[in-house]
Amino acid sequence: MLIDADQAVGWPHLLTFAQARGHQRIRCYFLMGFTVRDTENTNQTTMRTLLSLIALIAALQLKAQCPFTPTIDPPDLLMCPLTTDTLTTQEYDNYQWYKDGQPIPGANAQSLVVDYYSSVTYDYSVEVSLGGCTAHSDSTHIDGWAFIAPSVFATGDAPYDVEPDGTPLYCSGDTVELTLGAPYRANITWFQDGAVIPGATSPTLTITSTGSYYAHAAPDVCPHLLTGLDLDVYMIFEPSVQPTLTTLFGGLCANVVAEVYEWSLNGTVIPGLNTGCIEPTVGGDYTVRALPAGECDRPSEPFTYIVTGVEAGNEVLPWTVHVDHAGEVLTVQWGGLPASGPTWRIVDVQGRTLRSGFLPMEGPLLIATAELPAGMHLFQALHQGKQLAPSARFAVLH
Repeated sequence: MLIDADQAVGWPHLLTFAQARGHQRIRCYFLMGFTVRDTENTNQTTMRTLLSLIALIAALQLKAQCPFTPTIDPPDLLMCPLTTDTLTTQEYDNYQWYKDGQPIPGANAQSLVVDYYSSVTYDYSVEVSLGGCTAHSDSTHIDGWAFIAPSVFATGDAPYDVEPDGTPLYCSGDTVELTLGAPYRANITWFQDGAVIPGATSPTLTITSTGSYYAHAAPDVCPHLLTGLDLDVYMIFEPSVQPTLTTLFGGLCANVVAEVYEWSLNGTVIPGLNTGCIEPTVGGDYTVRALPAGECDRPSEPFTYIVTGVEAGNEVLPWTVHVDHAGEVLTVQWGGLPASGPTWRIVDVQGRTLRSGFLPMEGPLLIATAELPAGMHLFQALHQGKQLAPSARFAVLH
């Protein structure tokens, strides 16, 4: 830049100015000269040459910048909560780091440690100097992850009821799946009643029993940020009674003890049939319920019964079998027996022999039942391996 003599007071003058554009600073030098006009114009040629040289030098100075451009690594930082990271630049003589355009006191090293809570949402840059030339980097913006609290949702069987405090009630045999909501997919641990459930490390937990369930996990992008559920998930699974039907010596028996039973054939209740064992006379699908039934009690699975002939002994004798009110003695009465050594036995509904012995020629026969397991049992009288009469069924209650 050439300044006319009227605008200057001395020669030569050296002016320095700095212009900031973005985050770069350019330092330029301007030479200013002037001539003294005289009437003889003796030095005009010399001064024009000098001023042309000065203008060329000034133009070159305007175009001159540092031969390096500092950069910041990483250029776009995304941080996890509770973490720190490091910004770094290339090797220079001097450094000054800036936060949102303001110099950071004492931040004069090649690298700068930043933490989540004081650095996220801010812009960072660095000014460096090398060989007497100073340059400023572009800014880098620091962002951070933010997550909602972990939650769970339940799928599977629906509860049959919900208590006033929100606790769901299920039946034994129901299955419920708890699944952690995204993005909590890393470092998962499930707990039941405060104890770690071995091997339960997937986002979904299958539940079949009463308990208080809890989990902690971390987002997959921030695997060290362990976070727990706000509340435990409490579930109650009520006991469920569902009889199983077995066939024994031509009859059908329920394997549970109840006050009364309800039998159905092909889905229709059979009136007046309320004992634990029955002698089907019609083929079809039989089910039985133990009564009184609770919310979770269920009928047995259907048992398809096919009527077939059953071989009986040569002599069929009448029997009466009953257990006393105390449930401690079984009394058996009969009208007569063959002369050669008949026997008796008590079997359970699975066909296992529980007690056995020889039948006297005359009754009654008294058998202690205190040591028998609770449940439905059969009394059988045998002669030479064949039944003398149909099995008599009785229940033992303890």
